Amino acid sequence: MKWLAIVSTVGILVFAITIILPPFVPPSPLYAVLYGWRYPKSWECGTSVVTDFGPREARHRFVVDAGTIDLSTEGISSFSCCEMPEEVSYIALAVSWDERPIHIGGPVGWRNHDKVSDTQVSIRVSDSSGNMVASHFGRLGQDWTWSGPNGHLRNEVWLYGSGTEFHPVAGESYSVEVLVDNPSLDKPIVRLVAAGGGWK
Repeated sequence: MKWLAIVSTVGILVFAITIILPPFVPPSPLYAVLYGWRYPKSWECGTSVVTDFGPREARHRFVVDAGTIDLSTEGISSFSCCEMPEEVSYIALAVSWDERPIHIGGPVGWRNHDKVSDTQVSIRVSDSSGNMVASHFGRLGQDWTWSGPNGHLRNEVWLYGSGTEFHPVAGESYSVEVLVDNPSLDKPIVRLVAAGGGWK
């Protein structure tokens, strides 16, 4: 039947476009048709929620949200992460003060930077055998790099360090301990996250 042939042809064309063209090439309307119905998608494992925002997001396609951290209280917070995509490449602190965009270098970003600059935060990531696979320690204002916002993470600043590079192994689970010392009088919203990219 004619309509069946048309449907089959359209299906073949869509499949060919999906295979041949990288996801960042099609215009937004075509991307929405090809990929929009599949993303974002999320799943839970341990204390974490893993989200795949789709191939067009590139660097921040995969985001693991492990939970919140209180910078105003001294102590240790524990988290568990599993079923993470192998594309994840680092762990970080996602910090926001409200729902408005934060621009590093602008008055809002630097004013908030000063509020927590002396707070010390230590992160330690261990695999299921107890082996440490990532760690970083220092004052937020001097020993952590402030980055952002970008992509779909427009209301957050991400903090990472030289020791926060992290590459999970398929099937492995991880525990994370975050130690806060010299607490901040300010109370930003802080989440422990991991992220990585990939358009395939």
